[in-house]
Amino acid sequence: MDEEPGGGCAAALAGSLAAALTAYVVGLTQGREKFASVEEEMIALESEVQRLRAKLESLIEEDVIAFRQVMAALRMPKETEEQKVARSTHLQRALIYAAEVTLETAENAVEVLKLAAVTVKKGNPAAVSDAGVAVLLARSAVEGAAYNVEINLTSIKDTKVVEKLQQRARQLLEEAYKAAWSCNDVSSYRSKSPLFFYPSLPPWVSFAVFLYPAAPCPTHFACALAVHRHTVP
Repeated sequence: MDEEPGGGCAAALAGSLAAALTAYVVGLTQGREKFASVEEEMIALESEVQRLRAKLESLIEEDVIAFRQVMAALRMPKETEEQKVARSTHLQRALIYAAEVTLETAENAVEVLKLAAVTVKKGNPAAVSDAGVAVLLARSAVEGAAYNVEINLTSIKDTKVVEKLQQRARQLLEEAYKAAWSCNDVSSYRSKSPLFFYPSLPPWVSFAVFLYPAAPCPTHFACALAVHRHTVP
């Protein structure tokens, strides 16, 4: 059975598709007299989103490489103490690399999401649904990448590395939810229909699940409410 690609690859692919859709909306906006006021902004946006698209496509393959390194480490012999030490060292190095790759996917996907949000607000309104799908894909890419970071962190022993990567992943989730949330009123007005770009659950619920993955309890909900007040306008 083919063990790859996995969720990290899928997150990077979703991000690259979001970038492609964003570029598509930009193409439907550029060169039109009615959108002359945003022409220069769209030109700059297209250049940046194409760069991000290429980067996310490269991260698909990089995630496969990271996965292979983890699997290679897991398959190392562990019969003697020396073998166990060598296996543990290689595995920790591979897990950190895997987490860093998916974190980079999240970082690039957040930037795509922000650019997609611009096209929702300023792009050709005839393509607002395409821009909306780009927002949804980019947000899912960030979430998927963040979840993959989290699963790798559970096996990493260096607490400083864990804290650093987890903090960055949480920050990226917060940025993603804010950017997606900002599209709601504008997209509904421009499309003349109710389009919503926040998660199926409110952002603070999804964010709280990442912060507190253990079984829900009153303390977790209190913390989630605090996050909600901090992250949702």
